[in-house]
Amino acid sequence: MKWITRERPKIDRIAGPWLIARFIDPVPEFLCVPPADVLRLAISLGLSRSFADDPAMLAHDRVLCDALCAWCREGRAETHRWPPAM
Repeated sequence: MKWITRERPKIDRIAGPWLIARFIDPVPEFLCVPPADVLRLAISLGLSRSFADDPAMLAHDRVLCDALCAWCREGRAETHRWPPAM
């Protein structure tokens, strides 16, 4: 089976592939991707399943991409107080 993990996993994430290889899948194939690639793929596949016609899908795709670009340009410091104080 194919498994997706992020590039250069942190030490706490190395146990996941080890557990999979040891107990679930004796010959796993791990695909290492940056988180942005996974997000873009998820958005693209989700939109294609949500809209039957391409023009509607592309219109929503543009809105999402514009929102993500605006966050990158101007909104990265804004947290909306997330995570909440414990």
